[in-house]
Amino acid sequence: MASSNGPWLQVVIYALALLETEAFYAGITYLHSAVAKGAVCLDGSPPAYHFDKGIGAGANNWLLDFEGGGWCNNVTSCLARKTTRLGSSAQMVKQIAFSGILSNNKEFNPDFYSWNRVKGSARSLPASCTSRLRPDLCFFPQYIAPSIKTPLFILNAAYDSWQIKNILAPGEADPHGMWHNCKLDISQCSISQLKIMQEYRLRFLSALSVLGNSTSRGLFIDSCYAHGQSEMQETWLSDYSPMLGSTTIAKAVGDWYYDRSPFQKIDCAYPCNPTCRARFFPPNPPDI
Repeated sequence: MASSNGPWLQVVIYALALLETEAFYAGITYLHSAVAKGAVCLDGSPPAYHFDKGIGAGANNWLLDFEGGGWCNNVTSCLARKTTRLGSSAQMVKQIAFSGILSNNKEFNPDFYSWNRVKGSARSLPASCTSRLRPDLCFFPQYIAPSIKTPLFILNAAYDSWQIKNILAPGEADPHGMWHNCKLDISQCSISQLKIMQEYRLRFLSALSVLGNSTSRGLFIDSCYAHGQSEMQETWLSDYSPMLGSTTIAKAVGDWYYDRSPFQKIDCAYPCNPTCRARFFPPNPPDI
């Protein structure tokens, strides 16, 4: 037991140290007035969000973080979610660490640290999408992105770890656990599994191509096995951040937003990028 828990103890200690030095804890706000309008979570609890007020030059600017969390598509899966933070504000933490693009520390988030920052969820979908497609499809980027007229920056890993684990090779489609080790550590994938993942990457890039190359669109697509890179200080801006060329995610987004320079780059295929640090995903990761 000692040998198997040792590495994870180090990861937990590192993560706690990272949160303590680089994250700010934002409190929760409940929208009780929304209940009378029927705008509630799956268990009937009021909607909620975490908020940190902006300061100085950023006091009138807003950063809205609409966290995904996947979906439920039948009674069984929706009932399962109603007892978690994905379906109940009663299960949401009262304070949450704001790091990465949500950080209020100028050293770790130089371009957006002073903005008003809100982390929550939304249900608004543009009519330009819902008028031509089933509304539920408009939750997915490949369908809604062409309808977005405002400047848009797309940040994603070509080998998104959540998508690999839950869409490409979910447990239900892998009853014998052939993908188990691969999903925990991409370096453990077999040749045939890597071939499938490379094909998945190409389909993802093909979906991106319909957006064109307008400079109003920013693009940072790395070849890391990662997910949620903007909210993790480790990947957003640190000594261990993935880079395209010599540019970190934080610099690419900041340069694009403030018109310092356009940024549209797609990484070469795995395993070409040495700045993609190995990330491991245990079956039951520690609750930090």
